[in-house]
Amino acid sequence: MPAAPVLSLVTPTQQSKLQPDSPKELTKADIEKALPGSKLGHRNRLYLYTSLKGVRTWRWAYRLFDPAKGADGQYEVKVGVWPAMSIKQAEAAQAKAWADYVQKGQHPPQHRTAKAADKAKAVEATKAATVWTTVESWFKASRSGWVPSYALQVETYLTRYCGPDTALGARPVAQVTRKEIKDAIVAIAANTPSVARLIKQWLNASLEHAADGGEIAVNPMAGMKTKTAAPAPETVNSPALGPSELRTLVQSVNVYKGDRRIRLMLLLLAHTCVRSSELRCADWSEFDLPGARWTIPAARMKMKRLHIVPLSRQVVALLGELQHVSGTTGLLFKNENDPARPMPQSSAREAVYRLTAKEFTPHGFRSTFSTQANEADIEPRYVEAVLAHGKKNKVEASYNKATYYGQRVELMRCWSDYLDALVTGPFLP
Repeated sequence: MPAAPVLSLVTPTQQSKLQPDSPKELTKADIEKALPGSKLGHRNRLYLYTSLKGVRTWRWAYRLFDPAKGADGQYEVKVGVWPAMSIKQAEAAQAKAWADYVQKGQHPPQHRTAKAADKAKAVEATKAATVWTTVESWFKASRSGWVPSYALQVETYLTRYCGPDTALGARPVAQVTRKEIKDAIVAIAANTPSVARLIKQWLNASLEHAADGGEIAVNPMAGMKTKTAAPAPETVNSPALGPSELRTLVQSVNVYKGDRRIRLMLLLLAHTCVRSSELRCADWSEFDLPGARWTIPAARMKMKRLHIVPLSRQVVALLGELQHVSGTTGLLFKNENDPARPMPQSSAREAVYRLTAKEFTPHGFRSTFSTQANEADIEPRYVEAVLAHGKKNKVEASYNKATYYGQRVELMRCWSDYLDALVTGPFLP
């Protein structure tokens, strides 16, 4: 029976391959700047590997001739951990492994092939990837195609329900199950069904993105039906208020004892009839108070068309009051925790609920204006222009670019005067 192949001694020619002279040397500063997943080379094929968890280990890559293959094989061995093992100590450990083993044609203990080392690192990367890091990767890749308000909404809700500190967000993405994801969505739907449907949509897109990129084998949410995890809530349109109800609400807002900014936001919504997101995300740079104009960029509009809002004298006064609260630069309604972000979407809605205890929402100011303006026989084209609605007829939309700005200036003046008269003047219900 032929003898089993053995690893032979290396020749001087092979030895030169194993320990190439390199002028490159690591410094302590280099090591401290090492990023997770990086490899920093040192001389004599010694290098420092930083794991995705931040653990830094010294490793030595070497070659050894294998007569069974008739060629050199590539291997590596761990020689120590930084900072317990300094650079000089790592060099000494590498030299000892060379002298005691490799120079004699033997492998150091606990060696492994380069291929096995790469596979182990890939497994580590998969384990380190969580649901949150996967969601974050998808968000960063997608946000450039979204309007800022939508990007903010996606980021806010995903951070709240799938962030790194949540049970779902912290789960390794390669291990999370379909049932875990569904249970999390069902739990969200118990309180906020509309948000749960969004979370389900965004999570599915994130996992599909990860599967397409090879980060996970399959998307565990593939084929999950929205109606089973987050049934659509019954649609309840915010009702239009009659004169008596509108008077009561505006009076309540005027004496609101909560956050002064919320009071001003609600009054501005009532007077301007813009969408709540358009006001909540507004920046002072969009306003020309001396000219009584507010120019909302197309990127922030639902219909993706620039919209100029004429400001009544009442609105200009409210904005002047708001400047004393929030300053004259940046967002009108800054988030208390991060001035670069707007106030939470729920702030105005919760305040309205406390004032009315009904299903009325801030969006209801728009339906209220529309109803009362139409009942007063205001030209429908002017009313639709105030609300910045798109034209239902595509042919008309392509030809009629009129904004009726002059008519809207007068209409908004009359609307603000009407709101004032409801509250301060004689009123017959």
